Amino acid sequence: MDEFFAERLFMVKKSVVLTSATLTVDGSFAYMVSRLGLSDFYPLCRAIPSPFSYKEQAVLMIPTDLPAISSTALEKYAEAVADGVGRIARKIKGKMLVLFNSYELLKLTAAAMKMEERNEDFVLIAQGVQSGSAAKLTRTFQQFDHAILFGTSNFWEGVDLPGDELTIVVIVRLPFAPPDDPVMEAKSEHIRAVGGDPFYELSLPEAILRFKQGFGRLIRTEKDKGAVFVFDRRLTTASYGKYFLNSLPSLGICEDSLDRLLQKLETWL
Repeated sequence: MDEFFAERLFMVKKSVVLTSATLTVDGSFAYMVSRLGLSDFYPLCRAIPSPFSYKEQAVLMIPTDLPAISSTALEKYAEAVADGVGRIARKIKGKMLVLFNSYELLKLTAAAMKMEERNEDFVLIAQGVQSGSAAKLTRTFQQFDHAILFGTSNFWEGVDLPGDELTIVVIVRLPFAPPDDPVMEAKSEHIRAVGGDPFYELSLPEAILRFKQGFGRLIRTEKDKGAVFVFDRRLTTASYGKYFLNSLPSLGICEDSLDRLLQKLETWL
């Protein structure tokens, strides 16, 4: 991709302006400059402050009592996620977007939630379970006051739900690409061939950019307020978790049991 952009775009234009909320990783443009083939062009890079006051508008909450997915069977993990999502939904009585990396985990979690009678108080809309495009599912979600939208792939970006249309975003897992993804495998092999580290040079930056996109679903206007829950404990237990946190805007971070987080959430909202 870097050669394509360099030869077909940057070399034939007098100037090009690239703008996005997800161009930096850990505060640096280096990964995107390399990815887009801009290293030899020495681009001018500027980070413009956000118009949002994240410290007042958003909080990041990390439950400490959810199981680690690496040591838990997928079905059991889905049950734990369903329980956590249900408890949050019953506390806020608002609208939630839950982001998944895989359809398999999404469907297992949706099935687990439907088996719990206490979850009948809100509408569950799940991509791949209900038919329809992402746009259609989003419109259905907007019609209800107390609803949960389960999504993967394109729901991580481009979904605009301002104000009361969205109060909580749940990121179930850090969005690393599947290890058997053929594109990622090919890119990783190329990096290894030149003596690089595929994890830190590819997998981690890509996951961080995706993570920032998911986080960005919450605050869409200067009046929005809500919380992002991350159910993946690697965010604080893994050595690379700091790179995810450093890539977010400055905001409050709470790490505690889900019950205590829900108490704080009630006060926050």
